[in-house]
Amino acid sequence: MHTRTRSHRSAFTLIELLVVIGIIALLIGLLLPAISKARDVARTVVCASTSRGIGQLTFFYSNQYQDWIPGHYTTGEASDATNGAALFGPSNDGNTTPNTPTTTMDWISPVLGDSGGLSANRALRTYQLFNDWGCASARAVNQTLFPPTGGSFPDSQQFATLQNEGGSRGGPYRQVSYLKPVNFDRISTTAPSNIRQYRNFSGQRGVSTSDGIFPTPTNVPANFVPRLDRIGTQLSSKVLFMDGTRFLEYPELLLDFDVSPDPNNFSSFTDQPIRPLGNAYGFRRSDATGDKPHLKLSFRHNDGVQASFFDNSVRYLKRAEVYERADYFAPTGTTVFYAAGPNSGDMYLEAQQRFPIGTKLP
Repeated sequence: MHTRTRSHRSAFTLIELLVVIGIIALLIGLLLPAISKARDVARTVVCASTSRGIGQLTFFYSNQYQDWIPGHYTTGEASDATNGAALFGPSNDGNTTPNTPTTTMDWISPVLGDSGGLSANRALRTYQLFNDWGCASARAVNQTLFPPTGGSFPDSQQFATLQNEGGSRGGPYRQVSYLKPVNFDRISTTAPSNIRQYRNFSGQRGVSTSDGIFPTPTNVPANFVPRLDRIGTQLSSKVLFMDGTRFLEYPELLLDFDVSPDPNNFSSFTDQPIRPLGNAYGFRRSDATGDKPHLKLSFRHNDGVQASFFDNSVRYLKRAEVYERADYFAPTGTTVFYAAGPNSGDMYLEAQQRFPIGTKLP
C-alpha cells in the first residue's frame, strides 16, 4: 500500500511582500543619488574635454593668424562694420561659410568651422554650437527667441523653425554654454585713435560704449589689442572662456537667446564675470528673485565652472574663486575702479578686498 504525501509550498504573506517592496525601495533610494552623482561627474569630464578641445583650436587659430585671438575686433570686424549685414551672405539668406561668426561676438565658429563640421548656415551653425558643442551639463533648453520669433532679420524664420521643430535634431536650442570674458575683446577709454578705429571699415566703429569700449569696472591698458602677446604675463592665470549662460529673464524665468547678428554688448558668447550685476554670474543681479536660478545655469558643476585658460589648461573654479579673482578676467595691467562697498554693483566685495581701487591687475 502506497502512501501519498502532500507537498506544502509556502506563499508570501502580505506583510512579507510589503517588506520586500520596502527593501527594494530603500535600495533604489540609496543607489539613485550615487547614479546621479556619477552621471554628473561624467558630464563634468565631458565638459572639460570639450573645453580643452575648443581651447586648443583657439590656440591653433592664433598661431595661424600671428597671435590674434578671435572675437569682436578680429573675426567680428565685418559684422561690426556693417551692423551685422555681412553675416547674412551674398544672397542675404544666412548662408556664408562654417568659419563665419554667427554674431559680432561669436569667437567659436571661426575656431571650429570646418574642423568641427559646422554648417555654412547661420541659424543651423548656432544650433550646432549650442546643442552639439555645448557643455554636457547644459541641459536646459531655450523656451523662445529674442526678439520674439527671431525678430525681423533675413534669416529669422530659419531660427524659428529650428527652435520650434528641432525635435528631429534633438529638441529646441539648448542654453548658452561658454562665455568669454569681455575684457579680452574691449579697448581702453584712453586708447589712441589708431586702436579706437582698429580694423573697422568705416573708421568710426569702436568709439562708443556699445561698439567696443566697455570699462566698468575696469579699464584695459591703452595699447591693448586682442593678441596673445597682450593678454598677460602669465597665460595660466587668464581665462579664455568658461561655463556660463545668459538671458534667463525674471520674473518669468524665461530662457531665450539673442539672434541679432550685431548685439550691443555681449551676445551669446561673452560676459563680464567681474560685475555682481551681470546676467550670467551676477550674485546681485538687480532683477533676480528667489534662489537666483540664473546662477545654477552658469555655476552648473557643483556650484562651480570649468574654465579654459590661455595656456590650454582647463581648471575647475568654485564660485567664490570666480568672485574673488578679477585678474583672471582681464589683461595684465588693467586698472580697476568701482563704487566701493558690500552692495556695489561694480565689483564683488571679495575682489575689492584683493584688488583695492586703482590697482593694476597682474
